[in-house]
Amino acid sequence: MSVTITNHDQVTNPDGTVSLPFSATDGKYNFTDAIVDSAANIAAMTSDQISAIQTARWDNWYKIITTPVENPNPEAPPAE
Repeated sequence: MSVTITNHDQVTNPDGTVSLPFSATDGKYNFTDAIVDSAANIAAMTSDQISAIQTARWDNWYKIITTPVENPNPEAPPAE
């Protein structure tokens, strides 16, 4: 699976925190999120650290939306 991550313009929030919005897609699924932290912490992050956070968030989200849901009541037939 190939994922494309696109960074969007950094935003300074009213409370002084900084948001690094990004979107990710594999061509079928689209995900939008932002890394939010203090300006000092954001400035201290390397591009590799930011990329690792973005990839981890995509991976976790992807697992949630693609994992089949088991029938919570095995005695009842699944809904069709």
